[in-house]
Amino acid sequence: MRDYNVIIGSPVDYEELTADIVINKEYIVRIQKEEGNDKMIVEFYEEPVKTKIYLTDFIEALQDAQQLLTK
Repeated sequence: MRDYNVIIGSPVDYEELTADIVINKEYIVRIQKEEGNDKMIVEFYEEPVKTKIYLTDFIEALQDAQQLLTK
C-alpha cells in the first residue's frame, strides 16, 4: 500500500527539479540534484513531524523520487 506522494517541482532557488516526499499530508523531505544525478541530496524539512511509515514504503518513496528526477 502506498502511504506517500512524490511531488516533482521547480522551486526558484534551485536550478534543477526537486522531489518532495509527502507522508500523511506532511512534507517530510526534499530531494535535490544540484550536484548531479549521482550525488542527489536529501533535505529534511525543519519542523519535526512525527509520522509513521513502513521502512519499505519510505525506501520505495526515495527510489520513486530518484527515478522521477533522472528521467
